[in-house]
Amino acid sequence: MPAASLLIAVINAVSGDTSILALLIYLSTLAIFLCTIKKLFKMDGIIKVPKYRWLRIILCICGAGPIILALMLAGEIRYNPVSHLGNLSYSKAFVKMNERLAAEYLNDSKT
Repeated sequence: MPAASLLIAVINAVSGDTSILALLIYLSTLAIFLCTIKKLFKMDGIIKVPKYRWLRIILCICGAGPIILALMLAGEIRYNPVSHLGNLSYSKAFVKMNERLAAEYLNDSKT
């Protein structure tokens, strides 16, 4: 499974999704792949306790933090640009926001 995840990450990166949060997830995917590649080529029927078990647990917890942070902030950073509409009335702010979203939609549908 990590190999398939790495393949998907490479395809996404090549297709142009190179935001900072996406790159963070891609690097985490690469780290998981590199940690499991040894087991891909050396299949043992015996499940052994890892040599540095506590170090691996700490690394996994530290690796989960950036992934969770990236997933929490991805929509906010990518799809929520800052709008300065606080000084407008509700109806004027609504019209401005509608114009901006229509322009963004047209730009996204052309690409």
